[in-house]
This record gives sequence, C-alpha cells and structure tokens, in this order.
Amino acid sequence: MTDDFSTTLTVGRSADDVYAAIIDPRGWWSTHITGRTSSAGDVYFYDKGDIHFATIEVVESTPGTRVVWKVLRNHFNFTSDPTEWTGTSIVFDLLEENGDTTVRFTHVGLNPHEECFEICNVAWTFYVRQSLRNLILTGTGQPDDDPIQDPLALAAAG
Repeated sequence: MTDDFSTTLTVGRSADDVYAAIIDPRGWWSTHITGRTSSAGDVYFYDKGDIHFATIEVVESTPGTRVVWKVLRNHFNFTSDPTEWTGTSIVFDLLEENGDTTVRFTHVGLNPHEECFEICNVAWTFYVRQSLRNLILTGTGQPDDDPIQDPLALAAAG
C-alpha cells in the first residue's frame, strides 16, 4: 500500500465510454490544455499562467482499460519547490463489471509529504469524482475555465 493520492468513482457506463471521457481532459480537467491527449506518445501542455503549467506525455492509452500520463515538466507558483509534480505519473485504471465501470485514479508521486498535497487532493477529487463523472454521465464536465469553480486556483489564492 502506498500513500500516493488515489480516488475512485463508479458510473453506470461502459469502460469504453469512460475511457473516451478520460482521454478528453479539456472536457473535465481544463480548457487550458493544448496538444493531443489520446494516444501513447502524445504530449500536451496544461497552462494556467502563473498558477500552474505542465508538460505531460501520454505513456499508455489502452481503450477501456488504462490511461497513464507522465509529468515531464511542472511549475507551481504556490509551493517552495515549483517542480513537485515533475516525474510523477497520473494513472487511470478501469474495471467494468455488471454494466458499471470503476475508475481508480492514482497520482503516483503525489503524497502527503508534498507541499501541494492538500490543494491537489481537493482539486483532483473534484475533477475526478465530480467533473469527470458529469462528463461521462451528461456529456458536460466542469473544467477549470471558471476561476470561481477551479479548486486549484481557489486554494492557491488563499
């Protein structure tokens, strides 16, 4: 057992439907993403200006089963080490059973020893358990395009 941040969600949709939502992070995480996000080898950029920017590579993308992103470069403006996420992996494991799909989200390397853990815990919990869930179930997520709803921006501000 590790202390890496992890959360789960279960939805009444196929693993293929859930996978399709996960590989569309603009629909549930951030509208501030540029680049391709669906296939192994794709590299994309997350840019929230001074608050947070990152370069992320899709290292695994297996339809209906698993998605893994590796953070190649990261910068936070609210931690003493702005590169905390650099080298970490963001993993989505999918399991379909009896018409439901469970997503186990793990940010490998994000643990309670990291300065950003509390803020990132709140943000990832919102994005995975609420925004991704809503994208899967309704076709509309709550990506961070609204600073009033963006947990990371709210936490970083104060």
